[in-house]
Parts: sequence; structure tokens; C-alpha cells
Amino acid sequence: MAVRKVYVESSVLGVTLHPAPSPRRRAARALLRRMQQRELEGYISRVTLEEMEKAPTHTFLRLQRVVRQARLKVVAASDESNAIAQLYIDGGIIPSNYDNDARHIAVAVVNHIPVIASYNLRHIVRAEVMTGVNEVNMEQGYPPIVICTPEALV
Repeated sequence: MAVRKVYVESSVLGVTLHPAPSPRRRAARALLRRMQQRELEGYISRVTLEEMEKAPTHTFLRLQRVVRQARLKVVAASDESNAIAQLYIDGGIIPSNYDNDARHIAVAVVNHIPVIASYNLRHIVRAEVMTGVNEVNMEQGYPPIVICTPEALV
């Protein structure tokens, strides 16, 4: 089955703005280009928008342009996704002081987006995080989710 829906975590958006060319920047831009061309459906959430709003104005405007050009759709956080995020934190899967990382994952899960693209290698793109998240998801009646870097999708 082909991957169709991808949740784009905010670290991927940030990498696209890096001034120097790099393999990461190329992969992030290639992923967003696939979304712009409608090969993939790209999603962000209100959590992403909150993080973008904390950036300096110039950066915020550039991030808005990236989101618009890639045709990323915004999905809502909900009481349900917040409860799932709290289970990830309570289970020690995501540290409590990185609750937005848990919220990103939970929003994707609750909205049935099967893949998360991220460059957050500390708290999101880790085998033990994906394993722990998927254990919680299955206990709560949700399907497993794939967590990977953009390179796995381009």
C-alpha cells in the first residue's frame, strides 16, 4: 500500500529555511514539493501553528509561505489527541517537558495520518519512541504509525 497522508512535524519546516544547502534541506524540500504536486497529502496541526507563531516575524512569514506552497492542511488538536499525548508522557515515551512532541504524534494518530515526517531525532524519530507510541496506540484502539525522516519518503 502506498503512503498517501503524511504529517509534517515542525522541524521539517524549519530545515527548509536553513541558508546553506544540505542533504536534510534537499530532502525536506523534496518532500514538500511532492505535497505541492499532490503526490502526497501533507498535514500540520494547530500545535505546529502555535510553534510557528513563537518565531520572529520574518521567520514566521517564511514558514507561512512554505506551508501555503506545500498545500499543507491543518488538522485540529482535540481532547482525544491531548489525552493520547498524555498517555505517551505518562508512559515515559516522551519527556513531560517536550509535550508538544507528544501532541504532534497524537494529533496525527487521532486524525488517522499513518506517517509522521520529522527531524526531531531526540524525542520523535527514535525506534523506542515509535515502539512505545504504537503500544499505546494499539491499547487505545488506534493503528500503528510510522515515524521517519523526510529521506524515507522522497
